Amino acid sequence: GGPIVEAIGWRWIFIAQVPLSLAALVMAMVVLRETPRREREPIDLAGAATLALATVSALLALSFGAALGWSSPVVLGLLVLSPISVWAFVRTERRAAHPLLPLAFFRRPNFTPSLVAQFASNFAYMGGFIVTPLLVQDQFGFTVAATSYAMVCRPLSFSLSAPVSGYVASRVGERKAAVVGTSFVVISMGLFALAVVSNTVELVFAGLLLSGLGLGASAPSLVTVVANAVDERDLGVANAAQQMVAQIGTVAGIQVLSTVQGSSSARAPFTAAYLIGGAVALVGVVAATF
Repeated sequence: GGPIVEAIGWRWIFIAQVPLSLAALVMAMVVLRETPRREREPIDLAGAATLALATVSALLALSFGAALGWSSPVVLGLLVLSPISVWAFVRTERRAAHPLLPLAFFRRPNFTPSLVAQFASNFAYMGGFIVTPLLVQDQFGFTVAATSYAMVCRPLSFSLSAPVSGYVASRVGERKAAVVGTSFVVISMGLFALAVVSNTVELVFAGLLLSGLGLGASAPSLVTVVANAVDERDLGVANAAQQMVAQIGTVAGIQVLSTVQGSSSARAPFTAAYLIGGAVALVGVVAATF
């Protein structure tokens, strides 16, 4: 991606997705097999609406906060609207004959802790992933192309470690694998912060590798325990719930850490962003222990 941006322009990053997406579509149609449908039941439109309002208002508040100011009436209104919508969603789900997300799931031992751990680890992982390219360019003088090559360390270590970690977790247990993986994410945030303070680029690469390894080690286990916490007929609901929570954690992490870093070339904002990411990731470690 980096060399394409430097040589042609950023729009070609998106144009290149078209043939790749079409290839994936054809492959999915040929390879994947349809799963059995559950019995037909009405869609919980009220639950969907209140959940959408809760999540979108919270994310918009995070997005507008830096530009409009956290004391802006728009931002404050969105911050108030989000918990009210959560309350409305809970009330709706308690009364719904066919709830969008059965609240009984949250009383199951492995369901809620896994969602919390996924939110926290994705918050730090992707928040750090957005801030780190700015770090290596501002502090260490990397070009756009060199930055893209450096960033490959993280998704590569994730891709290589995830299958192995799933194999290992089936033998040592999902909880141990999740705790170790989320701990690696915390340590990686510390390495990034230390790299800023000590002006040591090698620590940045160590942090990239460790954070990818950490998410690769924890993600399969966290997904598995959620799937095992529900009946087979509810796998779609459970998977959708954890995907939503993980994506919210991703967006929140990107927005919060980017706001803290503030596009500044000074070292202190970078350090503060990584420390906040590490603190949130630590919540994920605690959740994984449960």
